[in-house]
This record gives sequence, C-alpha cells and structure tokens, in this order.
Amino acid sequence: MLYSFDIFDTIITRITATPQGIFALMQERLKEDGRFSVLPEHIRYNFCLLRTYAESLAHLQYMQEGIQEVTLAQIYAALSLTSQLLPEHTDMLQELEVETELQCMRPIEENIKRIEDLLHRGERVVLISDMYLNQKIIRKMLSKASTELQKLPLYLSSDWKKNKWNGSLFQIVKEEEKAQYGEWIHIGDNLHSDVEVPERYGIRTEWYKREGLSEKETQLIKLNGTDAHYQLNIGAAGLACRNRTLPGSALSAETAAWKIGCTYAGPILYPYVRWILSESVNSEIKRLYFIARDGFILKQIADIIIGEDGLNIQTFYLYGSRKAWRMPSFFADSAVENSDIQQLMKWSHERKILTLNQLAEVFEIEYGDFAGFLPESFVKDGFPLDRRRLLYCERRLNENPDFKKFLIDRHKEKRKLTIDYLKQELDVSDDCFAFVELAGSGYTQECLAHLMRKFYGKTIRTFFFKMDRIEYNRELCQNRVFFTGLMKRHIMIEIICRAPHGQTTGYREENGIIVPCLEEWESKAFLEAGYDKYIEGILEFTGQYHKSISSFPTSAFRIDIMHQYLQYLSEEPSQEILQFFGDMPNNETGREQKVTCFAPSLSRRDLRRLYLGRTTEPVEQFYEGTYLEYSLLRCSERDLKQIDFYKSNNGKLLGRTYRILKSTRIFGTGTAEGRQERYRRIEKHEIDPALLSGRIALYAAGKVGQSLYRQIKRTKQAQLVLWVDQNSTGQADCKTDNAVSGDFFVQPVKMLGSIPFDILLIAILNLETAKAVRRNLMEMGIPDSKIFLYYEWKI
Repeated sequence: MLYSFDIFDTIITRITATPQGIFALMQERLKEDGRFSVLPEHIRYNFCLLRTYAESLAHLQYMQEGIQEVTLAQIYAALSLTSQLLPEHTDMLQELEVETELQCMRPIEENIKRIEDLLHRGERVVLISDMYLNQKIIRKMLSKASTELQKLPLYLSSDWKKNKWNGSLFQIVKEEEKAQYGEWIHIGDNLHSDVEVPERYGIRTEWYKREGLSEKETQLIKLNGTDAHYQLNIGAAGLACRNRTLPGSALSAETAAWKIGCTYAGPILYPYVRWILSESVNSEIKRLYFIARDGFILKQIADIIIGEDGLNIQTFYLYGSRKAWRMPSFFADSAVENSDIQQLMKWSHERKILTLNQLAEVFEIEYGDFAGFLPESFVKDGFPLDRRRLLYCERRLNENPDFKKFLIDRHKEKRKLTIDYLKQELDVSDDCFAFVELAGSGYTQECLAHLMRKFYGKTIRTFFFKMDRIEYNRELCQNRVFFTGLMKRHIMIEIICRAPHGQTTGYREENGIIVPCLEEWESKAFLEAGYDKYIEGILEFTGQYHKSISSFPTSAFRIDIMHQYLQYLSEEPSQEILQFFGDMPNNETGREQKVTCFAPSLSRRDLRRLYLGRTTEPVEQFYEGTYLEYSLLRCSERDLKQIDFYKSNNGKLLGRTYRILKSTRIFGTGTAEGRQERYRRIEKHEIDPALLSGRIALYAAGKVGQSLYRQIKRTKQAQLVLWVDQNSTGQADCKTDNAVSGDFFVQPVKMLGSIPFDILLIAILNLETAKAVRRNLMEMGIPDSKIFLYYEWKI
C-alpha cells in the first residue's frame, strides 16, 4: 500500500492566516530592518501586494506548453520589473522569503505522528505538493518538523512542472513509485486537488478537514490581508484550533465556548496584559496583584507571557470586590476620611436601586435599620424609590452624622478582617507593586487605598483596561489606563473577562489565616455555561500568538485590531456568540441574590412590558439583565416588528388600556388598603408624606399649589421657607386668597436664589409644562437633585 501526504496545511502549516501573510511579514521587515534600506521605497512599503501579483504575472507568462508550475526565481523575475530591481536585490528578497517561511513553519503533530507510525510498520510513504519553492527549501522546512520526514520521496510541482490540481503530478508519482491506483491512499486538506482529483484515478482519499476561518476572520483578512498584525492574530487562532482536540461534535456547547475564547476574547485581552507587563518593566514593578474576579483570566495570560519571556515579575491573585471593600472602607479618623454617602451611591449602580430594600443592600444593613434615619412613611409603607426619592434619601443620610456613625460601628469587625487580609496578602516592603483591574470608575480602588492607609501611607498604582471617569482622588490612586474613551457598548469588555468562582463577600479567620468568603451559587452557573472551556481557549490563543510575535518583534500588537474584535462582539455578533455571552451569569452590582443573565432572550411578555407598559419608569424595573441592547440583538425579525408595533401604540388607547390592567404593579407594591390610600392621595393632590421634612420651597400657586401649602403647614417635620409663582409680584393681592395663604405671600420666581431650601416642589399638573419649569430652574443654578415634579412624588 502506498500512502501519499500533501505538505502544506496537512503536515506543516504557517503561523499566518493565509500564505499571503508571509509577504506581509516580509514587508514589515523591509520597512524596519536597516539591511534593506538599499531597496526602493516603493518595494519596501508595498511589497506584499507587489509580490502577490508578481506571482500571478509569472503564472501567466511561464505556465505554457505543458509547464504547470513556476519557480521562486521566475516569480522574482516578474517582480524585478518593478523599479528595475537589480539581480542582487532580487537575491536579497528571495533569501528573505525563504528565511521568513522557515521562521513561520509549524508542524501539524497528529499527521506527523501518523507518518512516523506508518514508517515504523514498513509502509511506503511519499510527500506530494503544488509549490513554487524547490526541494532543498522544502526539505529544510520538513526537517524542522521531524527528522523522519527527511527520508521520504518528495514530489513537488516546481520540480516536475506538473501539479495535483489537474492530476498530472499523481501520474508522475505512479510511474516513479511503480504504484497502482487501487493500492494507494492520499491524505490532504484541499477538497479539489487532494480528494476529488485523485478519486477520479481510483485513489482512495482521506480529507484532512482543518478548521477554517470564521465569517468575521474571512472578512478581516479580505480587507487587511496585507497587514502582518491581522495575519498573525488570525493565524494564531487557527493554530490553536488545529492543535486542539475538542470533545464532542463541532457544534457542541463546549466546543463553541472554547472557539469563542480562542478566536475573539483572546485577541482582545492579550494586548492589555502585554501592555501591563511592558509598563511594569519600564516602571520597575516587580509584583502584580490581579484583583478578583476580572483578574482571574488576566493573571493566567500574564503568567504565560512572563514564563516565555523570563520576566522578573511575580503575579498574585487578590480576592476582593465592591461588596468586600466598600463598606469596610467607610470610616473617619485621624488617618482616613471616607464617609461621603453621596459619593458611595454615585458609583453603586444607582439605576438598579428601585426600593428601600435595595438601598439597604448598598450599605449592607437591614431594611428596618433605616428606622429613625428616614421618614417613617418610607420605612413603613415601602415606597418604590424613583430617582428623586433616592437623591432625597442620599442627601438626608449624608447630612446625618448619627447614620454615618451607625454604619462605621456596624462594619467595625468586617473592617478589621479586611485590613488583616490585605496586610497578610500584600508585600508593601517597597513600592515595586501595582494592582490590575479591568474596568470601572476606580472608586473601589480608592476604597482599597483607604483601607491600606492603615499600613501603607502612599499612593497605590492600578492598571485599568478602561475607566469611566477622568477625575478621581490622585492622592490615593495613580491609575494607568490602556484604552481611554468609551467605545460603543463598552460594557462588553466586562463580560468577556469573568471568573468561574463566586463573588468575594468578605473574609473570615481559619486557623490564624484570613481567607475569603465566596458566594457558591454563581460559580456553579459559570461552569454550566462552559466558562472553563472558554478560558482554555483564551489561554491556548495566548500561547500560540505570543510565540508567533516573539519570532517577529517588529510585529507587536495593535490596539485598533483589539478594538475591531470588541466592536464585533458588541455590535454584530453571530447567534452563537450572542447565545454564549447573552446567557452568561452576570452579577453586575454585587448585590444580586440569584443568577441573572448578561442579556437574556426576551419573551413576548417581556416585550409587552418594556415597550407597551413602560412609560418613564427606569428600564431596570422591567428588565432583569444587564445589557438590553444585546438582548435586542437576539430578537427575531418578528419580534422587532412587534416592538415597533408596541412603540407606536404606547401612548394610544392600547398602551393606556394595558397599563390600566397592570395598574397594581405600576402604582407600587403593598396591601390593597395601601394602594387605595395612594389613589386617594392622588385624587386630592396630596404629597408623598416622606417628602414633608426639612426646608421646602413651593413653585406655583394654583389649585395644586394651594392644596400642598395646606399640607405643608399641617406637618411638624417640614418648614415652608418660600412660595413662588411666575405671576406673583410679592404683594398681598396675589391670586391666592388670604384664607388659604394667610400672611405667607407668594413671591416672584427670582426669590429662589435668595433663600436656602432643601427641596423644591413644582405644583403643576401638566407634565410638559413642569419639565419646562425644571429646565428654567436649572438654568438659574438650582441643582436638579433638589427639584421634584408632581408626577415624581404624587404616588
């Protein structure tokens, strides 16, 4: 039995995505290496395209009269027409091409092992290939893969001037090897020349079907095939896929997760980690602390690069989170001052705080602990918190020293354990260390710095992929950001870099050692989603890509390629990618008590609630995921048409009817008696009792304004300090009668700038008019957080 093997992409392959990648790498060398400065600039900066089309010209010129293949020399003879290259120049370029081919060659181990096994069994094996390189060069490449391959007969189209494509090279092999077609097996990757053509002669074939480029990779190479960076990036993913035997079918969930990690997430995360290590070397940073959970994958990528390059950098994994560090850092003494509640709330996903229970979760206290610190009606009735009620709570709590003392005392033990853990894990004997984060505002790092002030009084350094704010406390933190600016749908960077373990909720002592407390329920969901295979794919890409670019130091990563991959995952992902990331568990705020998906599929009921039932309410009240835009990408054409229908009918009879039927949800939770009481308040223009405290200014003196004036005067917790109306002159003859207003004269609007107040109530029923008044008041310099519209506090 005779066995023949194709060579390229069957026995050996290249580190580039396509053969043209060799010319792209050569172009990089020609531009950067001073040895080639003697060549014309036109050649050095356009070599990839010129070399590609010179081969086409050579085929057209030389492949006549039975000659079916050209040689490397003939290709360069065609290229020499450009800029009238001298013979020594074409020789120089040919040598560079051979050198680059040898550097880019990688063995395909499974087929080499098969050849070695066949030879050990005494079978006949030959190698056959359509290739313009000569036998001497090919044998050098094969010898790098395996010494066993050196012994094999080699049939190249460049030597015999015949090719596999039309079958003539198979005829040459038959004659030279005295073989019979019926006793011959050919193995190769090309469906036409390695399967269809030999089968016409009766040769048995085995199609070595390698992993092809994805649709996105094909598109990128089509647009950027002459760019060495794209070639190496996509080539590394291809090598990783080819060298990895995955369980199950090509369509299995594990295989899909692995390929997404290898093909898309790896190219995004690798440049960030390599940048961190480069910055660390330049700044003499010796210790990097990767913070859970975003640091889980990043640390493993760093360890691969550090090991390959022999860098003098140690890496550590530090268990921490918003939940573990923010409230323990809330205290005030001579060394540390971190007790600004409004600052804490600003960076605590305020849009997700819809109830007093959720507000309590931010402070890590119980709902009932607010008794005495907030109006009784807030705690008793459990009013839903819209934005302005929440801002009211923030301001009131921030101005209450007793509440701050309560928080400091409540978290005293947790604070001690947290500081002990940090002292145990961090080496601060010198300043040669930094932290690694992924994305966010940097507020949690400021909390970390506050905690560390107990044993390290200097500024801490942190690397970020991206930050959501520019101004931060530079006395506490020195932040270095890889990607400045917010790309469209930038939240995607966070979902591609998670960890298969739960959130750090705090710390406990075990046998004299402080250990982290981790949530259990979320880690199980990650494993069920195939996240471990996804991470394996990222690390496989890292190993392959780092080896590739190490061979070509001028071809370092480029941030624009990373950005393109991130945009693809965010804006035009395949259904496979949408499903993987959309169903990924995502604990966005750190306060969730159940598994929530990043971007769940939307049911018809969800669509009705979002686009027919919702008016001005926060979207979080109707959507459980993190990323609604991503969920919408998962919608079918039929769903999108339904959304358009719901939107067009939202303000019409259908929408109003739907909201009436769902009114018990629209008007909050609680008992039937509680809902009836709220309806009564609305009908009588009564204000939410929770707002009847502090210094109040009242805008408008019509029917609603007069009703609110009476309510404010009746309460002991509130003080009306100013009543204004745009029609007022400040005299007693205002349109309000004295029986209502007594001696409290309604003043002109301009008086709002002369008297201090805590909240300003706009007593106007028409929503558009009230909004216009709000805009005018803000232009006068009144903070938006102090202004309350009737529709925002009436329920």
